[in-house]
Amino acid sequence: MDKKFQKGDLVKLKSGGPVMTVKGYEIVGIYPTLTETSGVICCYFDETTLKEGVFLQETLELMERKEVRK
Repeated sequence: MDKKFQKGDLVKLKSGGPVMTVKGYEIVGIYPTLTETSGVICCYFDETTLKEGVFLQETLELMERKEVRK
């Protein structure tokens, strides 16, 4: 699978949620040797707490800088 995002890109879930920063990639899945699906490691703030999560890149969309400033 091609990596769609680069470290530092701003993304959000297609279904909504906070703006997140791409930290990197990792292999996710129950059987990584059989289903090597890349997960995108993202950092974001929940109120005042820094959080981190791994999301399938198909569920994310790249944010435009002008969208983030709204």
